[in-house]
Amino acid sequence: MLLTQTTTPEDVKALDRAELPLLCGEIRHAILESSAAVGGHVAPNLGVVELTVALHRVFNSPTDKIVFDVSHQTYAHKALTGRAYTYIDPARYGEASGFANPDESEHDLFAMGHTSTSVSLGCGLAHARDLAGDSYNVITIIGDGSLSGGLAFEGFNNAAELDSNLIIIVNDNDQSIAENHGGLYRNLAELRASNGTCERNVFRAMGLDYRYLDAGNDVLALVDELQELRNIDHPIVLHVSTAKGKGFEPAQSDPERWHHVGPFDMATGRKLCPGHPSEPAPRTYADITGEALSAAIERDPQVVGITAATPYIMGFTPELRAAAGKQFVDVGIAEEHAVTMAAGLAAGGARPFVAIYDSFLQRAYDQILLDVCEQHLPVCFLVDRAGLIEDGVTHQGVYGNAFLTQMPGLTVLNAATCDELQAMIRYALTLDAPVAIRYGKTETENVAVWPREKPYAPMWPLLRTGDELAILACGAMVGQAMRAAELLEEKCRVFDVFRLHGTTIMLPREYREEIGVACEEDILAYVNSQMGEKVCCVDTFTPLVAHNSEYLYFRTDHHWTALGAWYAYEEWAKMAGFTPVTLDRYEEIVQEPFLGSFYYKAHQSSALLPDQVYGYVPPGDVHLYINQGHNDTLTYRGYEQTLITNIHGTDKYLCFLTGDFPLCTFVNNDITDGSACLLVKDSNGNPFGYYLTQHYQYVYVMDYRKYVNHTLTRFVDYYDVDDVIFCLSSDQAQSGGGNKLLNGLIK
Repeated sequence: MLLTQTTTPEDVKALDRAELPLLCGEIRHAILESSAAVGGHVAPNLGVVELTVALHRVFNSPTDKIVFDVSHQTYAHKALTGRAYTYIDPARYGEASGFANPDESEHDLFAMGHTSTSVSLGCGLAHARDLAGDSYNVITIIGDGSLSGGLAFEGFNNAAELDSNLIIIVNDNDQSIAENHGGLYRNLAELRASNGTCERNVFRAMGLDYRYLDAGNDVLALVDELQELRNIDHPIVLHVSTAKGKGFEPAQSDPERWHHVGPFDMATGRKLCPGHPSEPAPRTYADITGEALSAAIERDPQVVGITAATPYIMGFTPELRAAAGKQFVDVGIAEEHAVTMAAGLAAGGARPFVAIYDSFLQRAYDQILLDVCEQHLPVCFLVDRAGLIEDGVTHQGVYGNAFLTQMPGLTVLNAATCDELQAMIRYALTLDAPVAIRYGKTETENVAVWPREKPYAPMWPLLRTGDELAILACGAMVGQAMRAAELLEEKCRVFDVFRLHGTTIMLPREYREEIGVACEEDILAYVNSQMGEKVCCVDTFTPLVAHNSEYLYFRTDHHWTALGAWYAYEEWAKMAGFTPVTLDRYEEIVQEPFLGSFYYKAHQSSALLPDQVYGYVPPGDVHLYINQGHNDTLTYRGYEQTLITNIHGTDKYLCFLTGDFPLCTFVNNDITDGSACLLVKDSNGNPFGYYLTQHYQYVYVMDYRKYVNHTLTRFVDYYDVDDVIFCLSSDQAQSGGGNKLLNGLIK
C-alpha cells in the first residue's frame, strides 16, 4: 500500500510519476473508509485529492507556504504530512482534527475554519517574505464558494499590487456548501465553458495573471501545470475545475448533502446516524426552524428567510426553497452581506430571519451593531451551533452570548429544546425589535420544555433545587450543567440549576423576615394558621411552581397572565368542590403590545420590550357590566373587544376586561339558580374573574381599593352572596387598603 509508505512530502517526491494516480486512489479510499466510520467533510475532501498530491509533489512544504482556505479540504494534506494514521488505522480514526491545526503539524500554518481568508493570508506571507529577502513560494487555495465572501475580493484586489511570487489556486467545483449564488458564478461558468478563454474574466479585470486547467482531477496534468508556476515572479491565478465528491457517486451526485455527514455505509451511501436533512430522524432544530419559517412565509408575504450558504440549518430543503420563492434568499458565503441585506429588508417593511452558525456570525459583528441594532430594525437571527461542538476551535459557538448581549436593543434568547425554539420564533414575530435566538447542535434531553402552543416569554426555570451551589446555564449548556451537577452530586450536598430565561416566585425578604418565615411554603403555612375554621386558604403557590416553565407572569409586569390565573382557578375549583372548566372550552383573545408596571417604573426604558396579552373568554351566554364609580354602569354584551384597545398609561390593565374598575358584574344567563359569589381583588386578581362565571349565575368583581358604596358585610347581604373569594397580593394585604378591607368585613 503506497499510502502507508508515503506519509511526508518527501515521500511523495520519491514516487515514480506513474504511481501518483495510484496514491490518489488509496487516499480517496482511506478518506471514505474513515469518514464512513466517524463522519466528516466528505465531498470537499474527495474533490481535491489530486490537487493536494500535486502540490506536495511540486512544492517543498513547509518552506514553501501552502495555505488552505477554510480547510474543509485538508484530509489528503494531513495524510501526506505525518497524519496518515487518522485515515488508515481504525483505532485512530478521527484522532486528527477535521481542520488545519498548527498544533498538529508545521505544515498547517493557520487554524482555519472560516472561509475567504486564504488570499489575504497569502498576501501577508508574501509581503513578509519580501521584507525578509527570502525566495520561497506562497500558494493559496480558495474554493469557488469562498469567493462570494467580501474578504476574498479584498485579498484579490490587494494581491494585484504584489510584484513577487503569489500563486492563487481557485478550486472551482461549481458548488458552495449549497449551490452557488451571485453574478460572479456566471463568469466562472463562462470561463469553464470556454476553457478559460472568454473575454470577460473577473480575475484579469482585477489586474491578475490568469491560467485555466480543466483537468482538475488529473494529478499528472496538475503536476505539470504547477511545475510551470513554481518560482513565478508575480501573482497569478490558476483556475482549476474539479468535481466535488469525486470518486464516490452519492457525494458527487448530491454534493450539498455530502458536504459534511455522520457515519455512513460505503456500499449504499446510507447514513447511519440521525439528524441529517437527507434522512428520517427525530425532530431537530433544523426541522423546527423549517416548519416555523415555512408556516410564517405562507401566512405573511413579508417574512423572508436568509442564509449564508447553509440552508440546511434552517431546515430548508431544495423543495422548501422552491416553495418559498423570493421569500428565501441564499447569499452564498457572505455573512456580512446577509445581515446588512436583512437590515434593508426590515427597513422596507419585511420580517427577515437570518440563519447563520454562531461562530460564523462573528464575522458580521459590525453589521449587527450598526446596520441592525442601532437602527432598531426587527431582524431575527437564528444562531445555530451555539455551544461546545466537536468541530474544532474555529467552529465553537461559545462567544455568541458575549458579543450579542453587547448589542443595544437586541433580545438574546437561548433555546435548550425544540419546543422552546418554536415558541421563541413565534415570539420574535411579535416584537418590533431585533432578536437573536441561539441553539446548539442537538436539543437538551430530560429538561422541562416550553409548551409548543403557549406564548413565550423570557424566564429562568429552576431545574434542580438545593442550598449549597448554584449552576447557571442557558441554551445548549443546560445539558452540560445538568451533567456537571450529576458529577458533583457526591462532592456537594445539593445544587440549584437555573435556566437563564425564567424566574421563580420570590416574596420580598423584608416580608419573610417580618413574619419569621424563610420560604414560600412557610408563608402558606403561616397564612393558614391565621385563618378561622370557616375560611379556606387555597394554595396557588404549589401549582404555579409546578408550571413555572410556562408563561405565568408577564415579562414587563408583576401580575399573573391569564394562564397563571387559570392554574390558580383550577386549584380553587378543586377546593370549592367544582369541576374546573378546561382552557380548551374558552375562546383565546390576543392583545398587543402590553407594557406593564415594570415598564412604567423604569421610565419607559427601551430595554423592556412589549408582551402579548392572552385572555380567555368564557363559554356560554355571559355578559359583563362595569361600574366606573357610583352609578355610571357600562354594559359590554358578549365581550365586545372595544374595551381592550386602550392599554397604555394608567389604563394598561383594561386588557383584563375587569381592569381596575370599582365593581364589575358577570351574569351567566345559562345558570338560573341565583347563585352568586364576590371576588374581592386588587389588580392581581383581574384575570381571575372570567373563570368563576362557569359556576355562578352572578359574579361580582370588587376592587376594594376603589369601591365605596357598601361595606363587605352589607354587600354580601344586599346581593345575597354565597361565597366570598379574596385574590390579593401580599403587599396590598399589608397596606392601608388591606386594613380598610378587614375593618369592613368585621362591620
